[in-house]
Amino acid sequence: MMHSQIHKTRNRSKSEPVRTSPCSTSQYSHPVLKLQQQIGNQAVQRLLQSRYIQAKLTIGQPNDKYEQEADRVADRIMYPKGTSLRARMPAPTATTLPVQITPLARQQAPCSIRIQRKAGDVLRVNEFNLTMFLSSYESGSLVPPVATKDYLTNPPLLKMVLELRDKVLSYNKQTGTTVGLLTLLFLASNITTHKGTIFFLCHNVTKGFARGSKALNITKLSKRNYYKIFDKSDFGDTDSGDWYHYFTMAIPAYYFSKNKVETKRPTLPKEAFSMSFKRDLIMAFKKLIAGKMKDSSIPSSKAYTAWLNANALSFLEGVYWGHSQNEVNGESRVHVKGASMGIKSAGQKVNRKWKWYVPICKGFLIPNKSKEDSILESFARVTKEGIKPYTYEVWDIDGKLVRKGYIKVPPPPSKPSSPAQPLPPAKPPTKPTGRSGYLR
Repeated sequence: MMHSQIHKTRNRSKSEPVRTSPCSTSQYSHPVLKLQQQIGNQAVQRLLQSRYIQAKLTIGQPNDKYEQEADRVADRIMYPKGTSLRARMPAPTATTLPVQITPLARQQAPCSIRIQRKAGDVLRVNEFNLTMFLSSYESGSLVPPVATKDYLTNPPLLKMVLELRDKVLSYNKQTGTTVGLLTLLFLASNITTHKGTIFFLCHNVTKGFARGSKALNITKLSKRNYYKIFDKSDFGDTDSGDWYHYFTMAIPAYYFSKNKVETKRPTLPKEAFSMSFKRDLIMAFKKLIAGKMKDSSIPSSKAYTAWLNANALSFLEGVYWGHSQNEVNGESRVHVKGASMGIKSAGQKVNRKWKWYVPICKGFLIPNKSKEDSILESFARVTKEGIKPYTYEVWDIDGKLVRKGYIKVPPPPSKPSSPAQPLPPAKPPTKPTGRSGYLR
């Protein structure tokens, strides 16, 4: 009798699940483990064996080369007369350190390091500043200086961006292979564990190589040289800007899904009226388009709001700044992937009922009218009729065609010809020049 009870107890103990610490749950899994599941153990082992990747997250030494370079850039931007930024900052002391190590903290170190936040992590964003930052080049007039500082040149953040820049170049040089999307995310995850900041690092580095960057000390690469560094299999090799366009959608989608967005318009010092009008018009258009895209039959959620805002930003770029319809379609395919990535990275799900709207290239520009008049007239038309007159195609969340567009923008009116003039003689066909449609 006693023996049978012991035997049952042993069997029960074998079947019971093993208790694990909170650190072992999936929500605290390290990015390396997730990468192993996606690209395989052997590929990760090759990455870890390379000299430039750290197997564990470490805190850089004070005054290392990345911190010094970030400080030099900040000095040049914030204090052009040569005033040292470091001279204006008090030296840290034992009483001013933000975290005091205690015996309990030492015991929990293996768990807490996985959720540790670094000084440069972008924990919240301002919708106005972020939209201007993502919609223009680094030196663009639309970008407020505070936006450039918050999302690029802030010394702790810039230090991480410079570190990722060097990791990308080291990987490319030492392995002799190009950097793919998963590899880039993995390299960034060895610098910080905050997913939104990882997207910022990847955006700033890929945009710096594609468009040039003073902050990163990078000159613009030709398309040929760009794809010697970054893998063309992820987004093709038509436009090197597709790499940072992916993160242009992932960033707002992530922060909106996390509800970490400040929607209040900041007060900018010395902002000219004309510039203020342009920025406010862009924001008004973006919010109007997002509202017109919303499907009343789909329940509201943080993830759906993130999806609509990303699609509105993508739509606005193509309908106003696009160069050709093929280019707009290609960028939209990258945008829809980036938006899905941002939402999923925030722990939210993408609804199969959501739709992605692709705009008609330069649909807001009306023939024989100035840009200003075209934009104001288009704004009134969108307010009244919605985005249907400017929609080229409608896709599902995977970028597959759901239906074609609605109404094409009317062609420019032709001048009436004199009825007395005879028809000109027929000309022999000529070779195509290669310039057609919206190409300039």
